[in-house]
Amino acid sequence: MSYRIFELPLALCPGSQPAIQLLCSRDKVSTAIGQLFLGKNFAFSGSPPDSYDLLQTFTRFAWHGKLTADYPADTLCIDTRIGVNLQLDGPDLILEDVADFDAIGGKYWLIIDDELMFLANPTLTGVGAYALHTVRGQYGTPIQPHAAGADVYIIRAEDCAPVAFNSLIAGNVGQFKVTLGVQQASDQVATETGFVGGAHTIAPASLVAVNNITTQPIIPVNTNFTVSWQLPALNGFLASQTVLQTLLEIITPTTTYSMKVTAPTATAAIVWANLPADAACGFTLRLTTQVDGGEQIISGAPVSLNVLVAGPGLAGFFYNDPIGSAVGLFTEPVVYARVDATIDVDFAGSPGGPVQSEYFSARYKGWLITTANAGAYQFSCDYDDGIRLRIGGTLVIDDWTEGPKTNNGTITLRANCRYPVILEYFQFTTTDYIHLSWQPPTVGAPAIIPSTNLATA
Repeated sequence: MSYRIFELPLALCPGSQPAIQLLCSRDKVSTAIGQLFLGKNFAFSGSPPDSYDLLQTFTRFAWHGKLTADYPADTLCIDTRIGVNLQLDGPDLILEDVADFDAIGGKYWLIIDDELMFLANPTLTGVGAYALHTVRGQYGTPIQPHAAGADVYIIRAEDCAPVAFNSLIAGNVGQFKVTLGVQQASDQVATETGFVGGAHTIAPASLVAVNNITTQPIIPVNTNFTVSWQLPALNGFLASQTVLQTLLEIITPTTTYSMKVTAPTATAAIVWANLPADAACGFTLRLTTQVDGGEQIISGAPVSLNVLVAGPGLAGFFYNDPIGSAVGLFTEPVVYARVDATIDVDFAGSPGGPVQSEYFSARYKGWLITTANAGAYQFSCDYDDGIRLRIGGTLVIDDWTEGPKTNNGTITLRANCRYPVILEYFQFTTTDYIHLSWQPPTVGAPAIIPSTNLATA
């Protein structure tokens, strides 16, 4: 008896679920039945003994043999010139005749390594020895060179019975046993087989870019932008699939917007218009390559790119804190986001969306653009309840207590420069407002920071 566990290409997987095919030759002509078992463990005390679940009972067998000469990869797809030379072993040494024309229909499968071919025109060259014509690389399996001595399995297509089970996942390793006739599983040696998942594994897209920028792209607010990417090279199992698509998602702090793009070429691009309002605070672009397997969508690993949106003002991210809790917890997740052109806001309850009217936190982020004057900049803020203001990483105002207040701080800044700004705020109860002013050098009186001196990116 010789056998192997063969991963089926996607087109042969029932319901597009991962599946295997047992290829098993029999030990004698009188053998009429066999069984396939999958190992498992029971958690008894001490070292758990192995046990095996019955996966399949079968009554049809494969032919097994060895290549007697190398079989190169650079043959014609319908190979009637070089062909496969093999020597069968075991009790089954006679192959039925299959015309070249009939072979295209796949009556017999010929499997060497990871390549599935159709068998044609077997010519007897000795006892159990054959020269075969082939139809190569069927169902997208990779056309490969095969060395003399490689195992060869031949099976009628109508005798194939795919097997699927829950733990058949890429990367998993199974312990299999095969019995023939009255053999007991406990008497058989287990075969360890790793499941590669070639029919269900897709590499991520590459060279993802927004407006041709691949690292931390920044796009202007209220403008269209172009997303481009390189589709992955499909492995042989998937190469025969023609429906290749990309799931493109814009993930904002509160919502995910998606669309599917079918790309017939290796490089894809799409123009995204009408950026959602809640994406004006910046967003994550996520792309997932998919193959439509007919009954199941096979998804590859996603790839993400953070995108900043440049516009006037600061981007605010809001959190709901537990009612009655300590103040300013920034309890994840972000439930709402918005852009304020100036920090001169009276929330008068909820800032928007699902944000509570009390017990919420906010974190504004962006950039401060200084005037043509360098020197000491004074910042003052009226607020209720608490704030922390950081400019260029320096804590300028720090008051994390309840109640209405006015506070100020001074920092030395250079002229015509951009400094990162983080303004944190919490609302406890009753009134809720923030009014952030500045007084640049040589300016007579404090004033609300203009939107032209604030930028989201």
